[in-house]
Amino acid sequence: MPPCTLWFIDPDYPILLKRWNDQADVVAYHSGTGDAHQLTQEGALILELLQEENSKLSAEIITEQFRTKLNQPDLEFDTNDVINSFLIPFLELELVDTTTAAESAL
Repeated sequence: MPPCTLWFIDPDYPILLKRWNDQADVVAYHSGTGDAHQLTQEGALILELLQEENSKLSAEIITEQFRTKLNQPDLEFDTNDVINSFLIPFLELELVDTTTAAESAL
């Protein structure tokens, strides 16, 4: 069985999120790189979850907490949707990092 991938935001380089009242999207500013990205509110929520927990989370836990935060436990948005729609793009933008459970235990 392959090791579980864990997702996290480097606590040394937090992501700052800014919402404007007249805009639906959110701007995410990476304090380490200085890059800014426009995100959906759902994407920002996932980054907030990772930052609030300040720990390394599996995609399954992120999905569960995402549904809870949206107050929609029956939301038809599964773990693969979270990985493909948010986590992998965030990894490509260097907003999140990954490790494995085995590496994390060291």
